[in-house]
Amino acid sequence: MKIAQILNIGHIAPSLMGLLLIAMLGACSDEGDRDKDVFGFEGNKDEILSIEVTNTQNESLRFKTNQTQSIFKSETQRPTLLFFISKDCIQCQNELLHILDLYNKYQEFISIIAISPKDDIAHLQQEIDTLNPQFKLYAPTDNKNLLNFLNKDDKQSYIALYDTQGEKVIDYVGLVPEEMIELDIRYQIQDQLDAKAQSEMQNLTPQEQEDMENIPTQEAQ
Repeated sequence: MKIAQILNIGHIAPSLMGLLLIAMLGACSDEGDRDKDVFGFEGNKDEILSIEVTNTQNESLRFKTNQTQSIFKSETQRPTLLFFISKDCIQCQNELLHILDLYNKYQEFISIIAISPKDDIAHLQQEIDTLNPQFKLYAPTDNKNLLNFLNKDDKQSYIALYDTQGEKVIDYVGLVPEEMIELDIRYQIQDQLDAKAQSEMQNLTPQEQEDMENIPTQEAQ
């Protein structure tokens, strides 16, 4: 049945017809955007980060920043590790040392984003600065709560790994061994790790290459 027949256009005033069409278009727009929401965060030196939830069902996210030299140190898309921390979450604070260790190892290949509540960021950042002053937290610029939007418990440690397209690869709830997270990270960046290792080998002198090849033999002896 045609729309005109449904609305019985011949008996509806033009103004009412216009209102009905606007309502129909608005409903379509809302349906298309209902899985999307944008969360704003502010970091060190006025770095602005936005995280868009592009699909709530599989929790796909899109990460953007206003400064290419903040957490995103490359123009190419990279995997992202998202970590939430607060003063009230003891598990999160215990997990922090593992996050910092992973950051030190893989910051060249993956973006690691740590988010804290606005009221906690000054205290937590001060503690982090004693361990690694290069690692900076982000806090919401409004009253939106991404963790709650994703239906996660803010009293438990929550970490999520995303691929280069913003699709969630895996998430971790509660205390998780660092080795487990590292294994998943390396799987996402293995090509880059192999390329770096090959480049480093090519830059070695012939003597250094020979020494590297003899290491397994020496250990076996």
